[in-house]
Amino acid sequence: MIKQTDVDFLYGTFKDFIVEDKQNLLKNFSERFQLAVAMEVSFTNSKSELYNRVHAKTIKLSELWYCFELLTTATEYGFGNAKEKSDEQINKEWLDTLRVSAIGKIEPEKPKKKSLFVNVDLTYNPVGKARLINEEHFTGRWFLSSYQDILWAFSITRSIPDTLPDDVAKDALSHYLKILISHAQGEQEQFLNRGYNALMGNSADMPKSSNILSFIYALRCSYVHQGELPDSSHMPIEYKEFILDECIKFLISYCSLAYSTVIDELYFH
Repeated sequence: MIKQTDVDFLYGTFKDFIVEDKQNLLKNFSERFQLAVAMEVSFTNSKSELYNRVHAKTIKLSELWYCFELLTTATEYGFGNAKEKSDEQINKEWLDTLRVSAIGKIEPEKPKKKSLFVNVDLTYNPVGKARLINEEHFTGRWFLSSYQDILWAFSITRSIPDTLPDDVAKDALSHYLKILISHAQGEQEQFLNRGYNALMGNSADMPKSSNILSFIYALRCSYVHQGELPDSSHMPIEYKEFILDECIKFLISYCSLAYSTVIDELYFH
């Protein structure tokens, strides 16, 4: 489980760097991010305190995700990684250049427009454009140990709430992940499938940020597009809160780290 002290350290570093952004290059992100971190939502209804708290945290995680997507600005300053083309795409482009006839070159065929109800875009980026941020840049510098600590500590299985037996929690998480995967499309589905063992705690390797971010994105999409409620998908509500807490801490840490590294590079190097 991610330590709150580590999150506070990285968020404190983020706040220290705000004053260094003399040209306000990332002003929109920094202001929106501070609002999201401090965000508290309350409800007046007949639901239990736990139910309302979990729903409020779901809203907060979704808002933090929108902040995360604002980090696309960072790619404009040389921190981006170009998305690699698949072998199939490279071969197709090569074949298109060879399409000739007796009357000259034949233009490549344009893909047919897909039906509104089966619109699966295989070029879709499952974790937002901010995934293009080159993590090797900021993991290889002065944030290395902090970032590794966050990655190693992230877990949605290692510290399951005491009120929930381990086998019940594991079954609930497996069922929940399968539901998220069934709602996913294109690359997002592939990312969730590849990260399944890491998220379930079945791998000894350090989890990758892409596993965690694709999972957080799936949570956000389920809330925004599937109308997910705190007790949806047969997920015990106390376990849902634990998962949301872990995801919120990771996203605050990741965004703080990325922002601080970009500002450091822009103004001090």
